[in-house]
Amino acid sequence: MDCSNNLLISEAERSRLRSWCKQEYLDNPQARSLARNFALGIYGNGPTLQFQTGEEHLNEVLEMTFARWRQRVNLDWLFHLALNQLFYDGESFFYFYDQPTMPGGIGVELLEARRIQDPLGTDWRPDRLEGITYNDWGEPVYYHVLIENSNPLFGMTNEYGIVPAERMSHFFLEDVVNQKRGLPMLQSALEMLASMQRITNASLGAWELAAKMNLVIQTGMDAYNFVQCVPKGLGDDEVTCVDAFSTKQIPEDGGMTFLANGMTMNQVKNEHPNSQFGDHTQTFQKIAGLSAGLPENMATGSSANYNFSSAQMDFQLFSRFGGVCQKKILGIMRKCVAESLRGAARRERIPEVVEFLHAYPEPDLWPIEWYFPTVLSSIDRINNAAADVQLLQAGLTTIKEYCKRYGLNYEQIKQERIMNNE
Repeated sequence: MDCSNNLLISEAERSRLRSWCKQEYLDNPQARSLARNFALGIYGNGPTLQFQTGEEHLNEVLEMTFARWRQRVNLDWLFHLALNQLFYDGESFFYFYDQPTMPGGIGVELLEARRIQDPLGTDWRPDRLEGITYNDWGEPVYYHVLIENSNPLFGMTNEYGIVPAERMSHFFLEDVVNQKRGLPMLQSALEMLASMQRITNASLGAWELAAKMNLVIQTGMDAYNFVQCVPKGLGDDEVTCVDAFSTKQIPEDGGMTFLANGMTMNQVKNEHPNSQFGDHTQTFQKIAGLSAGLPENMATGSSANYNFSSAQMDFQLFSRFGGVCQKKILGIMRKCVAESLRGAARRERIPEVVEFLHAYPEPDLWPIEWYFPTVLSSIDRINNAAADVQLLQAGLTTIKEYCKRYGLNYEQIKQERIMNNE
């Protein structure tokens, strides 16, 4: 097994990089916005499962069994969280464990990346990488999982368990060939996000300084002979001379400032950098969004001044990248379906589920179809739907195919059409 690319970054460096990216994700609202927009664009509300066994009743039972387990374990939110983890951890682990309170007795837990590591600190081995042991074909055999999510600042614990690969799903996006552990997506945008933070702080400081200045009066007197009375007390007429070519100090509490003839407002006036700050912020957000391939309006959270042709091109590119991510998600989702049905057959003894598992023992051969009703499937959806309606009216497609294309419930629509006709 070739592990050369995985040795470019040591385990300590990877851990430090994850901590840095996670701190940026928690502290910087722009980084968190990028992660959430990415999760919404890739996963959305989650895919719709449809069985194609040829028996409508069996399909409904299987789909309802998985839907009940999916809602009970809060699977959709776990996938949103896993996609966010790609930004600060670079990977996530779905751990399937025995849970009597769950439907079918199977629960799922999302593990942090730093819990999957070799707690004994053994020397490097070609068949092991940061707590994951592989076989000769590069496939994981079992995982070393820390019992507690220990804090790296206070040392590591040696209490760990061994989880077989059948109970674990490793989700990450490879950046280099033969990569076995994920790298945070925010690592390429860390410097950009730090620069944006400095500009934000500088702009806030300028706003605060400008807000303290209440009134500036420019007089017509000569700057060299002009005197400003500064009373020290009752009956006191002490005065101070004003230098026309030095910068005036704005009082901390605002107040009133006099300028003599020859002095300019630029010496004391502070502009509110509204337009400049907005342009700079959007520029930084767009560049930081490139780390996830996000379109401009998804990275900035605004579609203002974003023309339709550019949006179409950006979303077409993002949809291709998102389609690859969705295929990796569907691989884990298929395992979730298998675990939920096996648990239901083992504990609840649902006859239809038991018969289905006997007829299809291999999950890879199950007649399953998935549909993602997300942002990606709604790109130019009005035009696509209009074209499909025309094909439907021309008799070139069927209502069932139309429903499958858009993730709609064909049986429900058929019953509604029958009721309307009656």
